[in-house]
Amino acid sequence: MNRLLGLALTIVLFARPSSSQSNSPVVGTSLDGAGNLTVTLRNNASSSALTAYAWTSTYHGLTTDGKFAPDFITQHEITDAAFKPTVKPIVPGQELTFQPSGLSPEFVFRAAVWADGTTYGDPVWIRRILHIREVAAKNLDSIILMLRNAIQRNTSASDVIGQGQAGNTRLTAERESVEESVVVGRYYSTLNQAMTNPPTHKDGATYTLKENLAGLLEHFEEVRDHLRPYE
Repeated sequence: MNRLLGLALTIVLFARPSSSQSNSPVVGTSLDGAGNLTVTLRNNASSSALTAYAWTSTYHGLTTDGKFAPDFITQHEITDAAFKPTVKPIVPGQELTFQPSGLSPEFVFRAAVWADGTTYGDPVWIRRILHIREVAAKNLDSIILMLRNAIQRNTSASDVIGQGQAGNTRLTAERESVEESVVVGRYYSTLNQAMTNPPTHKDGATYTLKENLAGLLEHFEEVRDHLRPYE
């Protein structure tokens, strides 16, 4: 791996468009004298917001004495506005910056997905982004149906916990990527946490089972509604 410590370097990569996206993203990387990498991503599309993107970087870890370790560390990340209300789609012409971990990492921009359904990049990574959305929608629908049935049928808390654990087990068994467990696994974690440790009212009284189920149903319906425009 070519290391450029002690030298500031700026590179702008003009990503080639896919057949469905005539205005591809522009990715710039800037390496400072200490080896810290800053990535600038600009949505170069004329009319559609960029809703998700993926990248990887590879770098050496450091030993206890501050030297490069022989083994490489690979970091990969998918940022998707479909799952984080605090992450806003990148509108046409807008830029954002972020910093991958590690000193002088080798950075590769993998894929991008726009709000109008067009895509750019490695088909494997494009599928990964879209598949996570599909899996999230499927599991949210399942959780919502389970909660509605639990309210209607007066299902016990232990049975609801068991159904949630079964859903999480299926997710783990069927997953195609770790990201699916990270994103969708949060749903089951939220469900299990609320059922095992019910919230309390302002006066300190613990939620009844029906109140708890109703609150969870409202929460997951809001999460599902947020995801719907990205399907």
